[in-house]
Order: sequence, then C-alpha cells, then structure tokens
Amino acid sequence: MLIEKDKSKKKIDTFLNKYIIPILQKLAGNMYLRSLMEGFYVTLPIIVFSSLVGIIMWVPPAFAGNTNLFPLELRMFLNRLYIFTMGLVSIWFVFGIAYAMGQKLNQKLPVNRQINLIMVGFAASSSLFMMSVGGIFALDGNGNPTENFASIFIGNLGSTGMLTAIIIGLILPWIFYLPVRFNWTIRLPKVVPQGVSQSFADIIPYGLSVMVFWGFGYIFIQFLGMSFTDALFSAIKPVFSGLDSYGWLFSLYVLFLNFIT
Repeated sequence: MLIEKDKSKKKIDTFLNKYIIPILQKLAGNMYLRSLMEGFYVTLPIIVFSSLVGIIMWVPPAFAGNTNLFPLELRMFLNRLYIFTMGLVSIWFVFGIAYAMGQKLNQKLPVNRQINLIMVGFAASSSLFMMSVGGIFALDGNGNPTENFASIFIGNLGSTGMLTAIIIGLILPWIFYLPVRFNWTIRLPKVVPQGVSQSFADIIPYGLSVMVFWGFGYIFIQFLGMSFTDALFSAIKPVFSGLDSYGWLFSLYVLFLNFIT
C-alpha cells in the first residue's frame, strides 16, 4: 500500500515538475504580469483603507435598517473620503503598473539614458483621463458649447476603469520608451542643472505617449459619444457583471498572489 502511494506521489511530482511548474515559472517571470501584480500591490493599501471607510459608512446603517442612521454631515464627510480614495483607484493603479513596467524597460536601456519612472506614471494617469473621462462643456450666452468643461464625470476612475488602466499601464511605457531609446530629446547645454535638463528631456516622451491615447480616446468620444472605458465596460458588462465590486478586486489580488508563491 505504501509502495503504491509512493509511486503515485512520484508520478504526480514528475507531472508537476515537467509540465505545470515550468509554465508557472514562465508566467511568474513575465514582465507584463509582474508589472500588473506590482501595480496592484501599490494600490492595495488604498483599497484596504477605503474598505474600512466603507464598512463604517454602510455596515451600521445596514444592521440598524436605517440608511440615515448617521447625520448628513457625517455621511458627506465619509463619502468624500471614500470617493477620493477607492473612487479614484484606477488612477493609482495605472500609475503603479506604468511605474513597474518602466522599471523593467529601463533594464533594456543604457545606464545614462533611462526612463523617468515618475514621469511615465504621470503620463499614464493623464492618459487614463483621456480614455475614461467624459465631460459636459459649458455653454455661452447663445446656448452653444464652449471649450470649457462645465463638469467632469469621475465615475470611470474607480474600479470600472481598472481594465482601461491595465491596457494603458502595459502599453504606454513602450511608447514612452521609444524616444528615450533613440534619444529623441530636447538637449540643453551641460552647464544647465541636471534637474532642469531632465525636465526638458521628458517633454517629448510624455507628449508623444499622452497624445497617442488622447487621439485614441477622442475617436470613441467623437464617433460613439462615449469614452473608451464606457464602451469597454458596456461590452464586457454582461460577462463581468461583478467587476465593480470588492469581490472582483479580491479575486484579482488572489490571482496575482499565486504567481509569487
């Protein structure tokens, strides 16, 4: 009996070592999955903190059966805290992914010519707005729209925009990488301080990467009347109806955790 169990165990170990473990190792070493995982870990403290705020805001009223259990001023205070943490989680998420992806692309570049990781994060965050945020333009005295925003809808910057954040976070650093790789930059005299020179060197990579997503996002707004995130979420909503939930965020966390354990 023990001999048969040992043989079965050896067969299972052989199968795992030959077929499963090499696949998992390749996945764990994949730069895109690693960047995605690291970007999620950056946002995890924000998610946990805002979840605690949500528990305080919703659980006691639910048990009491009274949605107005707390005074209006307290509900407004807690909701503001929640909206500007979890409600903007896609911004923090895309920044983290782009930053992590930029680190990996820097390994392909000379030591003296590297991607500015903070700036690639800023570019990703700017692009998320381009792809996700719709707006209502202010009207002039004749009722015609002007170039000024009257309001901005930020709902797509929460968990709804996380798929858009993944797309931008994994693609944009490559666009940012090209000008750095081929040294398309604004050069200043060597006597100029390094910080100032770096600021001018980042103009072309930032501008190019943002304009790509600005143009792509504008196509959706212009021809479909909705942002890219709205269109994407509408397309997948029947399949991923639970995306805008803590359950989806937790599932994503567990999935990526498996790649490093």
